[in-house]
Amino acid sequence: MPYPAHVSDAAYCYDGSYAGFLCCIFESYTRREIPSAVLGPAEGQITLFGTETIATDPTHARRVANGLTRLGPMVRERVMTGFLSTEEEKDLILKINNCILRLHDYLLDTYDIWLFAGIGRNTDSLMNVWECYQQASEAVSYTTKNYIFFPYEFIKKDSNVFYYPPEISTKLIHFISTGNTSQVLELFNLIHQENIEERTLPVNLLKYLLSDIRNTLLKARFALPQDADPEAVNVLDERFNEHLTFKLCEDLALSLCNLFGNKEDDNTLSSTIEKYIKDNYKDPSLGLNKISDEFQISESYFSHMFKEKTGVNFSTYLENIRMAEAARLIQETDISLNELYIAVGYNNSNTFRRAFKKVYGVTPSAMREK
Repeated sequence: MPYPAHVSDAAYCYDGSYAGFLCCIFESYTRREIPSAVLGPAEGQITLFGTETIATDPTHARRVANGLTRLGPMVRERVMTGFLSTEEEKDLILKINNCILRLHDYLLDTYDIWLFAGIGRNTDSLMNVWECYQQASEAVSYTTKNYIFFPYEFIKKDSNVFYYPPEISTKLIHFISTGNTSQVLELFNLIHQENIEERTLPVNLLKYLLSDIRNTLLKARFALPQDADPEAVNVLDERFNEHLTFKLCEDLALSLCNLFGNKEDDNTLSSTIEKYIKDNYKDPSLGLNKISDEFQISESYFSHMFKEKTGVNFSTYLENIRMAEAARLIQETDISLNELYIAVGYNNSNTFRRAFKKVYGVTPSAMREK
């Protein structure tokens, strides 16, 4: 629900940190005002606006960050873009960001594929495209499940140390060995926040960080029980040789959790989710995000676990349930075909008809005429 706010003549100035930027959002909401601009240290020196310095308060920053988490990855992406982009590039980056988010959501919902993207600097010369590609390759190393899009311009070169203390490594091994996926994901969120959001490590330090995380995961790998699934272990070992990224480290950790974890717990969770889907398939908003929020698990872990237990990805499973119910309603009731798509959880009749014909080879009207 929108709240009344007045436009201020003053610009907010902050210390240049992400926490400081979040404090500007906090002050804007608390005061019910929209500042004329939000400026970092260098920008504040040349502005024509009146300025007000906003102090960085960790408590306020955490409150805003927690609110962004509840609002979902798209909002977090937009806030990060606003924080890290210059005015000249902001519109272009926002457009690219939106395109990538839409494509990511489509691939995830339709094919259970995660999309991650890095983008290099602009160039006017074909001769420099190779450099843009190298920059994009570096930028994609910074992506994770919460930040699927990362421009090279966002990589700052001012940090000289990364955050990965011994106690974090010890905790990571402990949580993996006990199959505690939720705590493993929390640790990776913390590592990403400290190194990417707060420090924005340069590429060389990011490589050292990822190497240290990989070494921790290797320790967990060689502590696997002897009765661990040999085929799954072979697949895991092959993945250790892939190009090292933050997302790969997270995936390796989740795979190790699965090998260490209690299979009965996963079976119970999968059965519970299957029942939830069958009870709620009529809800058009039912999707990966909603189920992940409902059961407090990550989308990536849910996708992996669900497909392993059912043999199909979530979108196919949901579509099969909806199509089976649609066929039943056509054959056993006199429901109007104009209302049929709504009754089985679709928002769009054309989308429903395409899915129906893909599954049954005929349209709903043709099935009714048989």
